[in-house]
Amino acid sequence: MMRVLEAARLVITGKLDPEVLWQMTTPAERVAIALLLGRPDHLPPSANTPISAWKTLDARHRDLILRRAPARVAKRLPGYVARSRPAQPVSVAQ
Repeated sequence: MMRVLEAARLVITGKLDPEVLWQMTTPAERVAIALLLGRPDHLPPSANTPISAWKTLDARHRDLILRRAPARVAKRLPGYVARSRPAQPVSVAQ
Protein backbone atom coordinates (compact mmCIF):
# COMPACT_ATOMS: atom_id res chain seq x y z
CA MET A 1 0.00 0.00 0.00
CA MET A 2 2.80 2.41 0.82
CA ARG A 3 4.21 1.84 -2.65
CA VAL A 4 0.95 3.00 -4.23
CA LEU A 5 0.56 6.01 -1.92
CA GLU A 6 4.17 7.08 -2.40
CA ALA A 7 3.90 6.73 -6.18
CA ALA A 8 0.74 8.86 -6.22
CA ARG A 9 2.50 11.49 -4.11
CA LEU A 10 5.49 11.56 -6.47
CA VAL A 11 3.23 12.05 -9.48
CA ILE A 12 1.22 14.80 -7.76
CA THR A 13 4.37 16.70 -6.81
CA GLY A 14 5.79 16.35 -10.31
CA LYS A 15 8.83 14.35 -9.23
CA LEU A 16 7.86 11.32 -11.32
CA ASP A 17 6.28 11.20 -14.76
CA PRO A 18 3.26 8.86 -14.91
CA GLU A 19 4.57 7.27 -18.12
CA VAL A 20 7.75 6.20 -16.31
CA LEU A 21 5.70 4.93 -13.39
CA TRP A 22 3.50 2.74 -15.59
CA GLN A 23 6.57 0.80 -16.71
CA MET A 24 7.33 -0.40 -13.18
CA THR A 25 3.87 -1.07 -11.71
CA THR A 26 1.28 -3.81 -11.99
CA PRO A 27 -2.11 -3.14 -13.63
CA ALA A 28 -3.82 -3.09 -10.21
CA GLU A 29 -1.30 -0.54 -8.94
CA ARG A 30 -1.77 1.59 -12.06
CA VAL A 31 -5.52 1.66 -11.55
CA ALA A 32 -5.16 2.47 -7.85
CA ILE A 33 -2.72 5.30 -8.54
CA ALA A 34 -4.88 6.78 -11.30
CA LEU A 35 -7.94 6.72 -9.04
CA LEU A 36 -6.03 8.22 -6.10
CA LEU A 37 -4.89 11.01 -8.40
CA GLY A 38 -8.45 11.55 -9.58
CA ARG A 39 -7.18 11.13 -13.15
CA PRO A 40 -9.31 8.67 -15.12
CA ASP A 41 -7.29 9.60 -18.21
CA HIS A 42 -4.36 7.73 -16.59
CA LEU A 43 -6.35 4.47 -16.37
CA PRO A 44 -5.14 1.61 -18.57
CA PRO A 45 -7.45 0.83 -21.54
CA SER A 46 -8.49 -2.46 -19.91
CA ALA A 47 -9.85 -0.57 -16.87
CA ASN A 48 -11.37 2.58 -18.32
CA THR A 49 -14.87 2.15 -16.85
CA PRO A 50 -15.78 2.17 -13.15
CA ILE A 51 -16.75 -1.51 -13.17
CA SER A 52 -13.67 -2.70 -15.07
CA ALA A 53 -11.43 -0.57 -12.84
CA TRP A 54 -13.08 -2.06 -9.75
CA LYS A 55 -12.58 -5.61 -11.05
CA THR A 56 -8.88 -4.92 -11.63
CA LEU A 57 -8.29 -4.02 -7.97
CA ASP A 58 -7.75 -6.50 -5.17
CA ALA A 59 -9.45 -6.09 -1.78
CA ARG A 60 -6.60 -4.06 -0.24
CA HIS A 61 -6.49 -1.62 -3.14
CA ARG A 62 -10.30 -1.31 -3.12
CA ASP A 63 -10.27 -0.39 0.56
CA LEU A 64 -7.51 2.15 -0.03
CA ILE A 65 -9.37 3.76 -2.92
CA LEU A 66 -12.62 4.03 -1.00
CA ARG A 67 -10.78 5.71 1.91
CA ARG A 68 -8.35 7.97 0.05
CA ALA A 69 -9.61 8.72 -3.48
CA PRO A 70 -11.34 12.02 -4.20
CA ALA A 71 -15.08 11.78 -3.43
CA ARG A 72 -16.02 12.41 -7.05
CA VAL A 73 -14.04 9.29 -8.01
CA ALA A 74 -15.07 7.04 -5.12
CA LYS A 75 -18.78 7.76 -5.61
CA ARG A 76 -18.65 6.31 -9.12
CA LEU A 77 -17.19 2.97 -8.04
CA PRO A 78 -19.40 -0.09 -7.45
CA GLY A 79 -18.16 -0.61 -3.87
CA TYR A 80 -18.96 2.92 -2.68
CA VAL A 81 -21.20 3.15 0.38
CA ALA A 82 -22.06 6.56 1.76
CA ARG A 83 -20.72 6.89 5.26
CA SER A 84 -22.41 9.02 7.83
CA ARG A 85 -20.39 11.81 9.32
CA PRO A 86 -19.36 11.54 12.94
CA ALA A 87 -21.44 13.66 15.24
CA GLN A 88 -20.06 17.16 15.64
CA PRO A 89 -19.79 18.42 19.20
CA VAL A 90 -22.20 21.23 19.84
CA SER A 91 -20.69 24.19 21.59
CA VAL A 92 -22.86 25.70 24.24
CA ALA A 93 -22.73 29.50 24.51
CA GLN A 94 -22.23 30.65 28.06
